[in-house]
Amino acid sequence: MWRARRRDSRVFLNNCVGCHSGMDPMAQAFAHVRLDATAGQLAYTANQVQPKYLINATNFPFAS
Repeated sequence: MWRARRRDSRVFLNNCVGCHSGMDPMAQAFAHVRLDATAGQLAYTANQVQPKYLINATNFPFAS
């Protein structure tokens, strides 16, 4: 359902915001952290947002 109407913000506001209100801040908290699998720990990447947090950057573009 979400992918079919991903540009309609009403779908998000009515169906998804309940869960996302808790998940989205956590994504921001870990945007500059990546898992270093060889060392088995998290690595901080200053001034570099991890690519997995940028995949939906165009879902709700600002109206011009």
